[in-house]
Amino acid sequence: MKRRQLRGFDLKQITGVNSLIGVDEVGRGAFAGPVVAAAVVVTRDFLESRWAVAKSGRVNDSKLLGPEQREEL
Repeated sequence: MKRRQLRGFDLKQITGVNSLIGVDEVGRGAFAGPVVAAAVVVTRDFLESRWAVAKSGRVNDSKLLGPEQREEL
């Protein structure tokens, strides 16, 4: 999915509800190392905010970001 399409996709999914919840995990699991999981609630107001519009083209896959970029976002 292209970077700028992700925010548009989320806006379509939020139709008729107040928010979306995104959940992700990273790690190798109990047998090979630690796992970290996180969840975030995203509202339509946030997706339509100037910050989200300005930053939406910068993230498609966090694995492609450097540590400094990840921390900034």
